[in-house]
Amino acid sequence: MAESDEVGRITFPRNPWASKGHGVAGFEWTGRINKKGELYFDFHLQSDNYYQDGPGDSAGDGAWHSTTGWNNFHTCILSSVHWPGHKGILAGDSTTPFDFKNNNPLELIADPLDSRDKANPAFGIYLLGFDTVAEHKMTIRPTSDNEGFRGDCQVDWTGKIALCYLVHTDFDYEFKLNIHHCSLGRITFSEDVKTKAAAKILLEKCVVNGGELFNISSVDGRFVAKWIGARQD
Repeated sequence: MAESDEVGRITFPRNPWASKGHGVAGFEWTGRINKKGELYFDFHLQSDNYYQDGPGDSAGDGAWHSTTGWNNFHTCILSSVHWPGHKGILAGDSTTPFDFKNNNPLELIADPLDSRDKANPAFGIYLLGFDTVAEHKMTIRPTSDNEGFRGDCQVDWTGKIALCYLVHTDFDYEFKLNIHHCSLGRITFSEDVKTKAAAKILLEKCVVNGGELFNISSVDGRFVAKWIGARQD
């Protein structure tokens, strides 16, 4: 794996490392398609240990400002796949299919504060314990010439945080994430999809200019679309 600073950085404004943030130890981008033919993107991030780049600067009262408080929890996990019950972020459907050849930035949102899905949130977070995250705003930018989303991409992602582990339910805090280099991996179909033909129909329903780049096969009882050629994983 590349050095964490090469992957990207995640920053939590007003925490002890706010000026430089934290390196990203691992980042994965995958997709899933449900029986309605909706494409959701899944992301899984783990940061470096909070204290990896030094002791930080405690400033102010409360756990958010305390290096000791952060160090007790070691690292951040922000994910739609690490724990059950998270749906990821909607990227395409029959009305607005995801276009792999589009070279323009893709703007995505999930769980706005005024209408967030409390029962089935887009992402979970382990930060200062098991906290809550919402108000996701994400921009995915293709960075490979004329490759669109078939090539390398950059991700800029912000969200709001409530420190629920510490019994604080207000979304008073935020994160800012920048991933320099990443690419979409496999796309998994829901367990309701029973045949390869059905999987292909659903893929073509929510994706344009790219379905032919995937090979669909059964893996451990579920259909999975993997990149044809070197990009298979």
